[in-house]
Amino acid sequence: MYVDNSLLPDLVVANPRLSDLWEAATSFISALEWCQPILIHDDSPQALQLAHIVSRDHQYQTMGLSLSANLPRHHFQNRLSGILHTVRRLIFVSGTVNFAKVVFSHGEDLDMFNGEYIWILLDIPLPGNLSESLRPGLLSLRPDFLRTPPKQLLVNFVKSSIAVISEFFKETNMTSSAAMLATSAPIQCQVPYRNLSTSQFELHRQLKEKLESSRLSQRSLPGVTPFFYVENLVPAKKTGLGAQWKRVGFINGSEVQINAIFWPGRGYKGVSEQNKRLRVALAEAPPFVMTTPLIENATCLLGIVCLRVFSTEVAASFADMERKVVNASRGYEVVCCSGLSVDLMINVAMDLEIEIQVYLVVDGTFGAPRTTGWTGIVGDLLDGSADLSFAPLSVTRQRSRHLDFSDPYFFSSISKLSSTK
Repeated sequence: MYVDNSLLPDLVVANPRLSDLWEAATSFISALEWCQPILIHDDSPQALQLAHIVSRDHQYQTMGLSLSANLPRHHFQNRLSGILHTVRRLIFVSGTVNFAKVVFSHGEDLDMFNGEYIWILLDIPLPGNLSESLRPGLLSLRPDFLRTPPKQLLVNFVKSSIAVISEFFKETNMTSSAAMLATSAPIQCQVPYRNLSTSQFELHRQLKEKLESSRLSQRSLPGVTPFFYVENLVPAKKTGLGAQWKRVGFINGSEVQINAIFWPGRGYKGVSEQNKRLRVALAEAPPFVMTTPLIENATCLLGIVCLRVFSTEVAASFADMERKVVNASRGYEVVCCSGLSVDLMINVAMDLEIEIQVYLVVDGTFGAPRTTGWTGIVGDLLDGSADLSFAPLSVTRQRSRHLDFSDPYFFSSISKLSSTK
């Protein structure tokens, strides 16, 4: 009997595989009766491999969101704020520490740690100084590498080896193998195949493939059960400042045990529910869209509250408004929007039971093509700043190539006059 040392680490799964990590994640959300999660990941090899595993698991209807930490700031925010437009409230994060740092920075700008979302890190070891700067309430799944004692690990290794090898020989046609052993001549091969006959070489190759397929399969090898701790970022008790990780449960195969969890923005009260939210871009055009100041009690006499933004960071501006803060790099003004298009928008939103965030585009135009891209409402729709627009936006051939228009709700009667002379 021979031993190929390159296979030994794969037989004893002390370090859980990515498939084990995802199985632990799904066991966790199943135990808490959660569903329809979102996986935010970067382009690192481990995150891409995990995303591939998740894409093949259709049971939990996971939505993938691939982002790069190198994206321009407002593009990253627009992609991330797409989560705000769904009814999904469970967010997994996979990637590098730097990627997680960028995600949390933009998530803070978008006010996504206010108690509406559940954030779970999938085996991302955050350094202490970064953890202390984050808002409490995050969850993390971390593998326990030393769960199996060394002696038991050796026993599990032997059991796993015997099980895989036995299964291999059951599937192998021993009659044809014996004939091959009797007729083959010795050959010279490189290590580890030196002085093996052709048949022994073939058996070695087939056995190695079997062991590798066992490693790559979605089931754990016999005798080894992946073990994960569930950690929760909670407020620091001693100083009262910052946050620290606390173990609140574990996942051992299908067994899940969870204690009380501290949630983002809500303490131990749990996560709130919210309707689907969409951003609507407008531009002033009386009598369709008109603006007036707020009245004394900060409400609107006509129409609804809308935002006049002064930067391209639209999603972050709405988050600032909800928190009643003003960021120097992205100012805004709260005004009232009314008019024929606004009335139509309000009625449609009520019928569809959706929440809308209404704003006036930075340049105040409807949109025209330029060398750098589209301007106005069309530009905001194309780059993701807005989801839709209720405005007197004329249907043109150029715009129709990029946008989906509804059926027209108004026909203008413009006439052209010229002199007969």
